[in-house]
Amino acid sequence: VKIASVYQSASLIAQEISWKLEQKKSFRQICKSTFQEIEKCQYVKGIRICCSGRLNGAEIAKTECKKYGETSLHVFSDQIDY
Repeated sequence: VKIASVYQSASLIAQEISWKLEQKKSFRQICKSTFQEIEKCQYVKGIRICCSGRLNGAEIAKTECKKYGETSLHVFSDQIDY
């Protein structure tokens, strides 16, 4: 199956984010660049990114969530990819 863009599949986006986190990039920078790329994709209405753990080598683990666009988890009127 050919995919036109990396941002067409949630699993590919997750792999890219995990690779960037392994490269010691900031979670906020990763979200910002991902959201900018998502803006270019007409078929993606929104994205929600949650990451938990010792982000940026912090002593205490925490959970950070960022969202962009429409990301309803209560009403399933559109196709959702996890």
